[in-house]
Amino acid sequence: MSILKNLVKNLGLTNITQPKKKYATVGEKKSDEEKERAKYEVKNIDNLKEDEVTKCPSCGVLSHKSEIRANMKMCPNCNHYFNMSARERIELLIDEGTFKEEDATLTSANPINFPEYAEKI
Repeated sequence: MSILKNLVKNLGLTNITQPKKKYATVGEKKSDEEKERAKYEVKNIDNLKEDEVTKCPSCGVLSHKSEIRANMKMCPNCNHYFNMSARERIELLIDEGTFKEEDATLTSANPINFPEYAEKI
């Protein structure tokens, strides 16, 4: 095996013994220093209410909820994806005016009287 490694090194080829990456990272990478600086960066806070701001669980930066919504539920600093509700996902995927909800009034029932069923749901 060492002969093969020497040949690869002498020919200037890439190391063929290393496995290829199975995924690619999309988005711009920021250094740790830039991420730390962004935590303390002051954004437009005129007439800002507490319920309009959210903190990223990954990098800790405070961002406007409207900014995150405009960025498709992704942190503008570290590209961390926030949880998306079913309604938000439908709005993202389906053309406006084409979605028709069926069984909106459907509820669960306990027809055979399981004990503590109401507490479990």
